[in-house]
Amino acid sequence: MTIKQRFASNLLFLREKSEMTQQHVAKKIGIALSRYQHWERGRVLPQKSEYLLQLSDLFGVKVDDLLRQPLIEEQPA
Repeated sequence: MTIKQRFASNLLFLREKSEMTQQHVAKKIGIALSRYQHWERGRVLPQKSEYLLQLSDLFGVKVDDLLRQPLIEEQPA
């Protein structure tokens, strides 16, 4: 899995876990909805580190974890 794919997967997971809409997250960090959607679809990564910091603060995770760690919780069998 590429960093873009991991980031997109983590972003979707964290947003849904937090019960936020894409529009809500975009508004919270001050970007256009379409830009956020590109991130969550794995098309691009944020070009400014400040966006990564804002996302990590919003979701309560480290930037490194947001980019590199699979944050999706395993579902019990």
